Amino acid sequence: MSDLAKFLQSNNRIFVLIFSTLIALALIYLSLYISILIYFVPVEVFIVMHYLKMWRLIPRILGATVVFFIAVVLASVIFGYALYDSSGVSAQSLSNGSTVTASVEPFNHAATSYNFTFSIAGNQTLYSYYMIIHGVSNGYTANISESHLSKGYNSTGALVISYVATNITNTGVYEYYFYFDNGTSVISSVGPLFSVGAIIELYLLDLTPGFMITFELIFVVGAFIARSISNSASMRKRYLNPPTPPQPDMSAETESQDSIK
Repeated sequence: MSDLAKFLQSNNRIFVLIFSTLIALALIYLSLYISILIYFVPVEVFIVMHYLKMWRLIPRILGATVVFFIAVVLASVIFGYALYDSSGVSAQSLSNGSTVTASVEPFNHAATSYNFTFSIAGNQTLYSYYMIIHGVSNGYTANISESHLSKGYNSTGALVISYVATNITNTGVYEYYFYFDNGTSVISSVGPLFSVGAIIELYLLDLTPGFMITFELIFVVGAFIARSISNSASMRKRYLNPPTPPQPDMSAETESQDSIK
């Protein structure tokens, strides 16, 4: 074993945090493109602990919890900036055959009015519909009935439902919802946005409980499975290679025979 490996393993509590956090940062960034990668954070923490020989269960769980919290904070920052810098356009497919694209213009800066648009392709049958705009942290709520929503078609033949809001306060984060099919179908999206800090705070409050619980469960279950496999392998090894019984002390037996003579 090299001197570097010995040094890392003798200070594994520090280097587990460092290496696990760096790998988690890479996984979170890549999860912007492949979302499932974020759930590999507890897996990589386990692997780092294994190679740095952090064996005891309680220190493992405590160290992993610290890494998971750091990972959630990093995810909130990365996701917050990614959302703020995006166009805010989101598309959702529904079981009735509709594909609804939601957007608000402008999305991430202040203006005197904001145009909310829902473009519906596929099944365009709407029995009744309405819209709600909700301010996440400022108490703003607007319920817009069908009579206040504009209806038309674009150049591709998609049905377009729109609304222009002029009384939105330029602070915080907003969410908006479009309900149709007598309220049984709903499209939700985020916007407009005015502060990346507010988005990071929103992500932090929203992501922390779910991700922390999920990461802990994956890690603990994996740790117990690995321990069970290790114990089974040790027992199998003992069964296949039983210890050699101690040999009798022949010198003592010889001395006894000589004394009899």
